[in-house]
Amino acid sequence: MANVSRETNKNEYDVIIVGAGLCGSESAALISKYNIKTLIINISMDNPGYIKYENVIKDIAGETIERINRVEGFFAKNIKRSAILHKRTENKGYDACIIDRKRFSLNYKYFLETRKNIDTRQGLVKKIKIKEKGNFEVLLNDGEEYVSEFLIISCGTFLNGLTFFGENKIKAGRHGEISSVSLAENLKEAGIAFERKSVYVPARIDGKNIEKYEKIINKEFASPANKKNRKFALSTFYKNELNDIYKNGADNIYKKYINTAKENKYPEIFMLYPESFETQEYTIENFISVKEEPLQEQIINQIYCLERVILTRPSYMIEYDGVKANQLTNNYESKIYSKLYFPGEINGTGGYAEIVYQGILSAAEIINKFYKKKLINMK
Repeated sequence: MANVSRETNKNEYDVIIVGAGLCGSESAALISKYNIKTLIINISMDNPGYIKYENVIKDIAGETIERINRVEGFFAKNIKRSAILHKRTENKGYDACIIDRKRFSLNYKYFLETRKNIDTRQGLVKKIKIKEKGNFEVLLNDGEEYVSEFLIISCGTFLNGLTFFGENKIKAGRHGEISSVSLAENLKEAGIAFERKSVYVPARIDGKNIEKYEKIINKEFASPANKKNRKFALSTFYKNELNDIYKNGADNIYKKYINTAKENKYPEIFMLYPESFETQEYTIENFISVKEEPLQEQIINQIYCLERVILTRPSYMIEYDGVKANQLTNNYESKIYSKLYFPGEINGTGGYAEIVYQGILSAAEIINKFYKKKLINMK
């Protein structure tokens, strides 16, 4: 792509992206390929591209990821580089990958920091001003200001985010990270309509006390790693009828019944995914709850082979301000303000591939508008 002649100071960009999750990171990856000066701002630049739900990417051979691959984003490459285990399809392709959560995020961090046309900035966006010429002025809580022609807001669950488990109600975009309050109120004042949305994050356990480990190995997943670091996916179930502890705590637990499981009267299958090559932690995919930690652990201890495990991170719910979808175009551009985009979880979208694809759609639209011709056709 030929260079575009323009004079800018260090705080002026063609595109600013607020939020460096999967959506924002993939938007930046595509835009940067077209010599468009981009700034990506995140509350923490320690973990861009971080995935907070189960660490398994599904339907890799599906249409959405195929479309993502056509624009040669970083998502598919990072899945391959971070994979702990693969689940193969009949045609020897991959249907799902369990990824090393930390490695996946570090790969995004390195990618963003080494791209020629991307600058990264850690900070909390306080306010956005729409200037007379249609440009956007982004103000951080430390007083720094940045200006851009295009703006993507892809901050996921962080706008007025609250986390819930037990009696705890904490202002956070996800557990342990602050939510963005000022920006949410600023956008509402500008006429952007929101509605409260919610998602659940599954529990994680310490794997060293899993009993009869070899009996619950899920052999559908194969390891691409060497034997020294070999990890396994596990599948298990409730060992007894639902007792009083479970009944008291079951109202907020999602139960997925599998008819093929014959081991007991309540054949609920729980998939356990190793968190990384270097840790003993496991995510329990099907276990989501807002009960207090001790009760969650008691319920988990009713699962076969998990009788002695310790809960390392409780399951919890995130409630946040999400942009109403009817305010957005098919490319997730605001119908009120031109060149302002809200792709990803911020509009209520779920599923990693879908979140990435929305970021790419918005990025493609920006590239076409920037050069005033259709360089990318996502149809």
